[in-house]
Amino acid sequence: MHEVLYIVVIYGISQEESRAWQCLHQLLDPETFERCVFVHDNTSHNVYLAEAYNQGLAYAVKHGFDYIVLLDDDAAPTAEYVRAVRQIVESGDQHGVWAPLLENAQHKRLSPRRRWGMKVAFNSGMLLPVARVQEIGGFNTAYPLDYLDYWVCYRLQEQGTPLHTLPVILQHDLSVNDYTRVSRERYLSLLQAERQFAQDSKHICRYRMLLTARLVKWLLTGHPYCKETYEALIRR
Repeated sequence: MHEVLYIVVIYGISQEESRAWQCLHQLLDPETFERCVFVHDNTSHNVYLAEAYNQGLAYAVKHGFDYIVLLDDDAAPTAEYVRAVRQIVESGDQHGVWAPLLENAQHKRLSPRRRWGMKVAFNSGMLLPVARVQEIGGFNTAYPLDYLDYWVCYRLQEQGTPLHTLPVILQHDLSVNDYTRVSRERYLSLLQAERQFAQDSKHICRYRMLLTARLVKWLLTGHPYCKETYEALIRR
């Protein structure tokens, strides 16, 4: 029988305070919840997202799970979502990965979408066959946080694994959707990950066009991170 492991990464809260944990606790029967929910407390372990996912992946391999689901601690999986996941898992289809439709509070579609010339999706809510993730060497720690989801989508599609959209909508809060809400340190980290992904996916020209458009827009609006963006643009 095929089974799925739900990997929930929490930070700065108890697992009981996590929306993802609360929803799964309500939606799954007690035995399934006990067996199929893996919580990584990033507060005490102090590792980045890629390593947290790798620890969940190792647990899935050790205990014979065929699929993993990635969930942010503030994600709110619904009964409809769990049913959709269960249908795929029970079918045994391991030739693709699946991502729900993610929307913000204003019902703006965030994921999946086409970026960098390919279909990409955010980590949260993504359903992945364990075998496919193993084939790409797990979650790349060169992307400890930002652009990890893009790298996963790129590598999976590069090896011929398609990204499918689950016909289920989940709410998602994207902090980097507004760069004025992130610290300078976080923005610099994002710029580094952005450049790394452009190099790995051979999209340097596309990356430079993206940065140029961002810089022009921000110069016109007086954005605080124009200097950092310009320095990233002229970097060789």
